[in-house]
Amino acid sequence: MTDELIAHLAKVRSLRVISRTSAMEYKGTHKTLTQIAQDLSVDAVVEGTVLRYGNQVRITAELVQVTTDRHLWAETYQGQLGDILKLQGEVASAIVNEIRINLTPEEQQQLATTRPVSTEGYEDYLKGRYFWNKRSEEGLNKAIGYFQLATKEDPNSALAFAGLADCYSIIGSAIVGTVPASEVAPKARAAAARALELDNSLAEAETSLATVKFNYDWDWSAAGHGFRRSISLNPSYATAYQRYSLYLMALGKTEESLAQMNRARALDPLSISMNFSLGWRLYMARQYDPAIEQLRNTLDLDPGFALARMVLGQAYEQKGAYGQAITELEKAVSLSHDSPPMLGALGHAYALAGQKPDAERVLQRMLIQSRKQYVSPFYIGLVYLALKDHENALNWLEKAYADRSNAVIFLQVDPQLDSIRSAPRFQDLVRRMALRES
Repeated sequence: MTDELIAHLAKVRSLRVISRTSAMEYKGTHKTLTQIAQDLSVDAVVEGTVLRYGNQVRITAELVQVTTDRHLWAETYQGQLGDILKLQGEVASAIVNEIRINLTPEEQQQLATTRPVSTEGYEDYLKGRYFWNKRSEEGLNKAIGYFQLATKEDPNSALAFAGLADCYSIIGSAIVGTVPASEVAPKARAAAARALELDNSLAEAETSLATVKFNYDWDWSAAGHGFRRSISLNPSYATAYQRYSLYLMALGKTEESLAQMNRARALDPLSISMNFSLGWRLYMARQYDPAIEQLRNTLDLDPGFALARMVLGQAYEQKGAYGQAITELEKAVSLSHDSPPMLGALGHAYALAGQKPDAERVLQRMLIQSRKQYVSPFYIGLVYLALKDHENALNWLEKAYADRSNAVIFLQVDPQLDSIRSAPRFQDLVRRMALRES
């Protein structure tokens, strides 16, 4: 109910609506509405209850203006459980009317539109999003299972297909590094296309397809168009800004990327993913001190988040603080159970710190690992690079390019690649990527 109401209201361009991830952090809280509003920088809060008895459901909702503690509106709705989205639409329309926002005809139609819902399918969709937000290989595999279940329970759920596409897009990306793009790209593309076929106005679906165009197809123009369209469809969908920021970073537009990422985080300020993503963008923009501060804040939210540990270690490495870098990277390797990105980052740090035997041991672990499972060649190349074996480093980067490993998308900005930027083979690789908008 909370998720659907947020999604409905978020389509109104005149409103800034906080994402579900952050809103749900306050479930059961003892904080006052004023404190919550200050935390989230909002003017008003919607609160209420949903009661279910048998096949009946009753929704009580109220809109509170926080600055005056004034109840602007309150109402109770009752109906069949299968009509819950219709009731939710009535709630959203009432809130918009009370705020006195002039809606466009498109927004009026979106608020008036209802669709049948499978309550079981929707619950599985929400579980899928929960595990998807963890951004770990284990979490993504669990999310895929829930999204697949949701699509079976509700074959017309565009949201479930978009969620499935998002999982396939991430599990084959550089942050996981254990699944080849060739294996998951067709699945991601098919799921995103199905989501858009079911609902062409769904920002989640448009974002999913744009991510496929970016991660796997390397169709920069189509990806950029898709991300911008998803933002226009739902100006409060934080993930659309987050992915658009990633796209802009790959193109070397660091300031624009940071601006979009800050918008994403403002919409979902308590999301671990959004906070980590901002830290990673700051790292790529070579703003290492702000990156370290942001990543430490992220780890305050979840000390076990291996990706944040990894990038924190890389930021320390760029500052020459190799001891701190290695400490963080060893933790990241342990937390991720020898994930290739974490091992590659650790081997790279060992080599730069002058611990050549340790770096070579990590490299051997990765080579042995690659015989049992897929390991993105990019990370093996990084260790060779720090060991100053540029020939082998470039050979592995070429393999990553051939594999369409999305780690090579960031060739133009990745600080770890600075030592070979002038190499003709590297410059040719950058040229072939053709990373620019057309």
